Amino acid sequence: FMATSVKVTIAASEFSKDRTKDEAVKDINYVVNAQEPWNFALTTATVDTYKAGFYKDYFKSNSIVGVAKDKKGIVFNFDCDGKISAVFMAASSDLLTE
Repeated sequence: FMATSVKVTIAASEFSKDRTKDEAVKDINYVVNAQEPWNFALTTATVDTYKAGFYKDYFKSNSIVGVAKDKKGIVFNFDCDGKISAVFMAASSDLLTE
């Protein structure tokens, strides 16, 4: 499901690197221990708020955005072949509204 190279970025950190598929999967461990449930059916208003914030460049028209019960967030972006080409993560969705 991932492109050969995946840009992985973590909000409020210096981490933003092009990674291999395997590295990207390991990087996602940053949010794996989040409290369930995850909500990937966020309202348009919520996503629009994120799109208006500091991290707006990570929210594309085809992004899949999820927030866990403990507010950890993840965004998947896709290339023209429908493969995940970027992953953006945040320790708290509160960071996405700043």
